[in-house]
Amino acid sequence: MPLQDALASGSYYFSIAAMIFMVLFLILTYVNNEFHTQTRKLMLHTAILSLIGCMAELLAVSMGQNPAVPIFLKKILYSLNLSTMMLCAMSFTRYTYSYILPEAAGPKGRTYILISRSILVVFHILLLINFFYPFVFDCSQTEVVPKPLLELMAYGVPLLYLALGLIGIFRFRKKLSRREFYALLTAHAIVVLGAVLQGLTADRILFVCFSIAIGLYIVNFFLEAPDYHRLIETNKKLADAEQRANAANEAKSAFLSAMSHEIRTPMNAVIGLNEMTRMVLADEKLASGDKIRQASDYADSIHSAGESLLYVINDILDMSKIESGKMDIVNEPYHVRELLAEMSDTFYYQADNKGLRFSLQADEQLPGYVEGDRLRVRQVITNIVNNAIKYTAEGSVEVRVDGQVTGDTVRYDISVSDTGIGIREENLPHLFDTFERFDERRNHYIEGSGLGLSIVKKLLLLMNGSVEVQSTYGKGSTFTVHLPQKICSEETIGSYRKHPDAPAKEKAFSAQGRRVLVVDDNGMNLQVTKNFLQRMKAEVTLAHSGAEALQMLSEEAYDLVLMDHMMPEMGGDEALRILRGDPERYARNLHTPVVALTANAKTGLREKYIEEYGFDDYMSKPFHYEELQEMLKRHLPDRAAK
Repeated sequence: MPLQDALASGSYYFSIAAMIFMVLFLILTYVNNEFHTQTRKLMLHTAILSLIGCMAELLAVSMGQNPAVPIFLKKILYSLNLSTMMLCAMSFTRYTYSYILPEAAGPKGRTYILISRSILVVFHILLLINFFYPFVFDCSQTEVVPKPLLELMAYGVPLLYLALGLIGIFRFRKKLSRREFYALLTAHAIVVLGAVLQGLTADRILFVCFSIAIGLYIVNFFLEAPDYHRLIETNKKLADAEQRANAANEAKSAFLSAMSHEIRTPMNAVIGLNEMTRMVLADEKLASGDKIRQASDYADSIHSAGESLLYVINDILDMSKIESGKMDIVNEPYHVRELLAEMSDTFYYQADNKGLRFSLQADEQLPGYVEGDRLRVRQVITNIVNNAIKYTAEGSVEVRVDGQVTGDTVRYDISVSDTGIGIREENLPHLFDTFERFDERRNHYIEGSGLGLSIVKKLLLLMNGSVEVQSTYGKGSTFTVHLPQKICSEETIGSYRKHPDAPAKEKAFSAQGRRVLVVDDNGMNLQVTKNFLQRMKAEVTLAHSGAEALQMLSEEAYDLVLMDHMMPEMGGDEALRILRGDPERYARNLHTPVVALTANAKTGLREKYIEEYGFDDYMSKPFHYEELQEMLKRHLPDRAAK
């Protein structure tokens, strides 16, 4: 039948309409190109194949009854029609699985793709063979002669793909919303219905391409519309954010609980031991020597508990500085051998107290005088070795320093191996996460903030280094730090004295004849600072408020002022502002250094106290005697070491 006769009879109207719908569909989707997802690409691929198949179907049906058309051309058109319909069905099914299972790259997804491609290859081999040995269809000058396999290849294989899509929709229904489920189900049902109707009418009504077009419109407007797609992405992001927030809250709650334990434990020791000291000193039955000995033992234990408490607080402050970007890396030349010798002595005694063997070995040919942040390098190694000692009950802890030299840089490879409890494999990826501690029940007796390894990882990133871990649960772990440092000289680790002589003992620092004003509203803090200063032979005057300090500063001259920041009625910053702002009244102390003493040690406060408030220096409480001594050396240099 000529094409115009077929059109006049109305048998091709559905196919013509399908072509128009598909062209409009492609124009619509290409104009609205907000999303370039895998599913959208598959949908467009399906539409293009359907359009090509529709055109091939019209040409094949119209030319198949035209005696003037060569037989080989008829075979090509019918083969192209069968091929595009099969490819279209396969593409539509791939779209369905890709939408339901975005993780289709997994084993199941690879299996499905392998099966699909295998069917595709076999299908086209059969079409190729049909050119020479017709068993699917044959062509004569007057008509196309169908064979028994025609129905199977024309409808069976595409319907098989569509059936696989329907199986996937029902099997993974829980992964779909109600809208997604019914949209996919309706689209598949319409395509299947179109194929069945065309088969029942023996191709007199070309309904397949029209049904595919309707199915694609349903999918596009209900699943791939930009607003809906944006809503789905937003919902996923919100769900992920909620999950991360819940996990972070749980981790922080656990962290705060652990911190409460870690802070209260040494605080309990400080309070209890202090009470024991008071009881011993008040016991009239004890001899003076026994009192001194017991009080000294308690004082040592109080000092140890206080150091543990300060260690936990410093970890929290370091993490705060790193997270806020306030942690500065100060690169200066230092001797590696000196650093290793210092740490070796400390670690040896820590390990020996637990009955562990400790060894530290270094490649003596490596550069020994380098430039870097000595304090942070020590902190990194100390945190890792402390962890190894804490989590090892018996056996040994070994530290090995190797490395490689490239140009003017040496990369130290510092490995710390222990025979401790090890780490579970599933916990290794989260080992350096903030607020994470593992095996809480098993390790409840081990002290620490749980921030050490997180600080290590972040400090190494700031120093362009890295860390890796190998561990066997129950047998031990090996942490390896890779740390680049700039070489300063040809001196090697081995060339530096292995056991340096003890430095000459410094003369005791003396502030004799210097007047220091200490301002604090807390009587105990005043007493501690006064005792420290008197040991340095300074003349100490105490003030309990900012107003009292200003009165004293207007009457007498002082060489140094140590002033608390937070005091009732008038804080240290306000007192300093009044002092600097009235040169006539405070002429005696207009240029006297004023140092801020504060228990507030939040990140960035040092800069704030000095640059914004105008203090000459800053020291956080609690402070050690040596720290206060260094402070006086900086501001009273002419009276030092006398």
